[in-house]
Amino acid sequence: MDVDQFQNVLSKCERIVDGQNLECIQDILVLKILNDIFENERQDIREDFLLRGICSTEVDNLIDDPAYYQFIYIPNLVRWQQLKNIQHNDWTFIAHALQTIIDNNPINIPPLPHRAQNINSYQMKQLVELIDVCNFFQMSKEKTEAIFKVIESWKKMKRLKEGSWMLINCYYA
Repeated sequence: MDVDQFQNVLSKCERIVDGQNLECIQDILVLKILNDIFENERQDIREDFLLRGICSTEVDNLIDDPAYYQFIYIPNLVRWQQLKNIQHNDWTFIAHALQTIIDNNPINIPPLPHRAQNINSYQMKQLVELIDVCNFFQMSKEKTEAIFKVIESWKKMKRLKEGSWMLINCYYA
């Protein structure tokens, strides 16, 4: 995905929510980015264990231990795949997932504000499907940084507060 394609995704997301509740888009993006970071590290850990000669069954058990992750560990119940599988997409899952990530990692940020999001489950489903095509860590570092600059610019233009984006800033600090 290039910058233009990503900007197109952002524009489509805004149209889905009629320009309202943009924090919801930000929070879904953050959850997707964090999940991609986690899955990338998870794959690296898995490959390392297999290269050491550990059998794949044991590796599958070991990679669920948060102690092996240098940046972030995401518990199974709040991973991106779970969000995609929920039949009735609900904003509360996003808020719960982000808070769970904070609670399960040594991240030093203030608590995220509780915001009531007035979006329906059809809108949530559309947002999740759109953002799902963004694979942030299968792209080059340069593309990732360019897309993050697009997000920063978008946040500034829309006057969004840091909120959940603080989790991304922890990764790049």
